[in-house]
Amino acid sequence: MPVDHYAVYRSLTKFSFVYRDQVYETLGLSKSNPKHGRKRICEPHEFRAKVRDGDLIETNKDKKGIPQGSPISAMLSNVYMMGFDEQIHAYVESCGGAYYRYCDDVLLIVPLEKETEAKALVDLRVNEIGLEIQTAKTETCKFTRSAKGLRSDRPLQYLGFIFDGANIYLRSSSLSRYQDRVNRGIGLAGKCMDKVNAKRIARRQLPRSMFLKKLYKRYSYLGRRNFISYGYRAARIMDSPSIKKQLKPHWNRLRERISAAQGE
Repeated sequence: MPVDHYAVYRSLTKFSFVYRDQVYETLGLSKSNPKHGRKRICEPHEFRAKVRDGDLIETNKDKKGIPQGSPISAMLSNVYMMGFDEQIHAYVESCGGAYYRYCDDVLLIVPLEKETEAKALVDLRVNEIGLEIQTAKTETCKFTRSAKGLRSDRPLQYLGFIFDGANIYLRSSSLSRYQDRVNRGIGLAGKCMDKVNAKRIARRQLPRSMFLKKLYKRYSYLGRRNFISYGYRAARIMDSPSIKKQLKPHWNRLRERISAAQGE
């Protein structure tokens, strides 16, 4: 292996990490708002003195595996799955179907009479490359055509979306998680506002209102990279009025939640 290739390999397999809560506690940072106006959580000299010399850095001692989320992990997974992809794609295409895979989420669309054969082939190929299928997360959906259109015995769920044969939706669990994040975010913003205003009042200054721009940017369609803007982009790309209908009420809910946090 070339020296430069080995350097990349070694840095991935012999990676180091720290436990976030330990670092926050050592540096005296709030777990709920560690930045608090900072561009970085600490200066280099603080990192060396408190984190490195404080023995907070852990080193991976396993002889296999790379950290999930590293830039090269997705590429390596695709390289590892290349043979599997070619074999399954060729089979599905010969059946007149379609094959999709995103990381470890696999979707096969085949004629009903090929169901058993397709499952057996996937099980075989997965075992050959030393992986396992999580049966608890494996679902089979049967679609049929009728005078009323395409119908399924159960909705198809894939990559956060649901298809029932007629409409595409966002998963309800995804919407619930988003709403939980909104509630936590607004609650935290309200607490921060109360602390700031307590200090302002002590200095005989007028209290300030909540910083709405940041909340709207993070939790509404006004932001460019959040769950709601992602949902609207998906609705536009997939031409799904159903997704737009799911997202529409969230704007009023967001404003109501902010008003409640401000005591209005």
